[in-house]
Amino acid sequence: MKKGKMVLIAAGALLLGACQEKNAEIQDSRVMPGPVLSEETRAVMSGDAAGNADASDQESAQEKSWQQIYLEYFEKKQKEMEESRRERGLESADFLDLYTYSLIYVNDDEIPELVMDSGVSAGGAVILTCGNGQVDEWMALRCNFDYIERGNQIHNPGGLMGTYYDRIAAIENGVWTDVAEGNYGDPPEGVVQDEEGNFVYEYFWEEEPVTEQGYAERLNAVYDTKKAVDPERWYIGEELVSILRTGDTLSADHRYELAVEDGSWSQAEERCREKGGSLAAVTCFEELERIQAQIEAENKTDFVFQVGARRQGWFNLYWNGYYADGSDHVAVNFGRAFDDFWAEDEPSHGIQTETGEEIDEDCVYLYYDSGEERCFIFDGPDDILEVYPSLEGRLGYICEYEN
Repeated sequence: MKKGKMVLIAAGALLLGACQEKNAEIQDSRVMPGPVLSEETRAVMSGDAAGNADASDQESAQEKSWQQIYLEYFEKKQKEMEESRRERGLESADFLDLYTYSLIYVNDDEIPELVMDSGVSAGGAVILTCGNGQVDEWMALRCNFDYIERGNQIHNPGGLMGTYYDRIAAIENGVWTDVAEGNYGDPPEGVVQDEEGNFVYEYFWEEEPVTEQGYAERLNAVYDTKKAVDPERWYIGEELVSILRTGDTLSADHRYELAVEDGSWSQAEERCREKGGSLAAVTCFEELERIQAQIEAENKTDFVFQVGARRQGWFNLYWNGYYADGSDHVAVNFGRAFDDFWAEDEPSHGIQTETGEEIDEDCVYLYYDSGEERCFIFDGPDDILEVYPSLEGRLGYICEYEN
């Protein structure tokens, strides 16, 4: 059993006697959540979103917003991808689903840069800036980058197999401009190591040979690595579209019921459906924080809750139940969007009991970590009480409703 799960279950055994009585009151809901994310994405990609019909006429009379410019960029990329796939005889796909996204501030204006992370080293990350009514792209090779917030500097360190680099860029007049670049790696004769086994590299700054120390000094002269930061919040494509279109996430007006009741994950899913909702699909960090605040407000920090994600196929865990027809899913282990959701060493995908039995962990649970003062998720079996009987009496589920 993984560390995070061991701590959680052990704490449960100690707290069992002090658990609160389960809340018997059930909130009413008259609205069944529909396929919001899928419709939002299709609307933006097709250009048929509400209010877009006369967009060209309206925008000729006034300057486009940076949000609209980014949305039009995605529309263009979608059309290009569809044409390319059609020529190769491939089915249509959603461009937004290829990346996870973050909004950051590289320079000091009020328009954020938009990060598109492919989640694959070979695919890299694309950072967009919006100036003069246009989008300009900068590629962070191998997805690795940091930046100085509002300092107008971005840094792409990386490399592979004996060849490494540091690239620094800035934004000038609305476009990305290279500032400096350094390179280091194995000498022409091949790999060289010193007596202690450390690799010996040759260093170049702007193609000029330098020492290792000289390289570090040149780098820090143009980019203060001590001020470097990484993006904090990542979003799936549908959440990003909602932010660009409405200024908020898709679940901003949703409400949640923290039901305390023992049972399997499958039973919890059915109970939420019978109430007119769905087992909560937590698709952005803001939603996780809202649920966390409700758990704290209702004094239910000692409970473990079933949430709406389950494995589909042999590996990926998906937020399901979010779409009425179940045709679309969002992977819980997709890119960077949900990295910070998981407890330490999670997801583990399976455990081995003391008798050597392999138990598949294909459902997702949420709990409050009192030490970290925040919520995390972990994967567990459908009938978690069968494996962890100490959770009896402090198990529940979270239903999500649209307002």
